[in-house]
Amino acid sequence: LYMMEDVYFYLTLFLNIDSIYYMSTPIYHYYYNVNSATKSVKRYTKNIDGIIEVNKKIKKTLLENKMFSGENIAKLNANHLKIITNYFYFLMRDEIEGNKEIIKKYILSEKFQEILKDTNISNIPLKNKIMINLIKHNKIYLLYIFNRLVSHISKLIGK
Repeated sequence: LYMMEDVYFYLTLFLNIDSIYYMSTPIYHYYYNVNSATKSVKRYTKNIDGIIEVNKKIKKTLLENKMFSGENIAKLNANHLKIITNYFYFLMRDEIEGNKEIIKKYILSEKFQEILKDTNISNIPLKNKIMINLIKHNKIYLLYIFNRLVSHISKLIGK
């Protein structure tokens, strides 16, 4: 796994331990590189592919461990769709060539449709809710216009 591999690791870890111990001393440190988020199609699509893959693995693990419920899956799918739609936003915001075709390819893919069909978007940000509803209704051009609008507003208010 490339993207969100720690989420899957922790899920499998917690399913296989008997107890947990809390230490107030940090022994793990995430390194954040501000230059790592390049504006490339390859980076964005690799991240989206990684999220779709980890979604599939987590569902399989939940099913194998009898933790598979419609509510759990709907929340998991909503969270992953939120992240994926953020990448769609970046693709459109950065005006990456072929962005609409790339997004359409994902939206039409069977793996993406599986995540989309069983989801509960009630607890995700409004921007992502709007994007997901536009995707569900195959309104790619409106999705593009919405993202351009959000991008311009973000620039105006300095976010």
